[in-house]
Amino acid sequence: MLNALLTELIETESLSIFVFRDQRFPPLQRQFTESRIHPIMVSPQDNFNHIWQTQIAKNDVIWPIAPETGGILHDLCENIENLGRRCLSSPSEAVALTSSKIRTLNHLSLNNIPVVPTLQFSNFEYQFDPPWILKPDDGVGCDSVHLVQDRHTLDELNKHLTDHTLIQPFLSGQAASLSVLFSNGKALLLSTNKQNIQIVNNRLKLTACTVNVYVERRLLLQSLVNDIAAALPSLWGYVGIDLIFHNNKALILEINPRLTTSFVGLQDAIGINTASMVINLLENPLPYSSDVNFQANEITIDLEANNEN
Repeated sequence: MLNALLTELIETESLSIFVFRDQRFPPLQRQFTESRIHPIMVSPQDNFNHIWQTQIAKNDVIWPIAPETGGILHDLCENIENLGRRCLSSPSEAVALTSSKIRTLNHLSLNNIPVVPTLQFSNFEYQFDPPWILKPDDGVGCDSVHLVQDRHTLDELNKHLTDHTLIQPFLSGQAASLSVLFSNGKALLLSTNKQNIQIVNNRLKLTACTVNVYVERRLLLQSLVNDIAAALPSLWGYVGIDLIFHNNKALILEINPRLTTSFVGLQDAIGINTASMVINLLENPLPYSSDVNFQANEITIDLEANNEN
């Protein structure tokens, strides 16, 4: 994800780019260090907050890449805002809402946007039949997402569940995601992406993602993201939306106010530098979809292969 973002940023002229890098990770690829990209190496012994605050003050805009879990992304965005700098993602207010899946889905449902039925497990009284999906309210991807087949298993798991556990019906259909740009209550659908999710030992695992599929559904899904933009006007920049196509309907699962896995293949799929479009949003409105010349390539990201490397 970082490499994909840096590849797009170095295509944008007149940018000087600084990248936080954990010293325990491999160094940045050579094509980045030989360009206008300057790594800032941070070790476990360093005072991260001091270095982070110092670098925020030195730069004009900051693009955080972080999970919502535990409020990490929210806190980074809030730090940036408190120091008077621009965050190249949704503001902390939008991140706070969308970091909670149930708050997000309840808000969308109140605005007549179709969502997957979701309850806090502590409020669950068998309102829907098995099988069920259990997941943390602020989890990322398929992290700690479990399939529960029957009531006995659910009762056994109950001993280990927290107040932040959510439960949903396990719906048949195709898991998918949307890559979208948001700004000032408007939205531009960039691509629809097919998610390949496997179930191993009753745990869900995202193994691959094919970017820019279901092109024939663009108009329908553009209408959906327009409704989401109207319901959540504070969303800004690149946002990922997870959903499932169930009984010919698109039901929302969650909103991710950050770069997502699909971003890795987005430029090759649609032929557009999305990072430049996000930077352009600082001074210009979103273009209408008819103003954007999308290519129609399909790019598959094999997460299993990436993990092996």
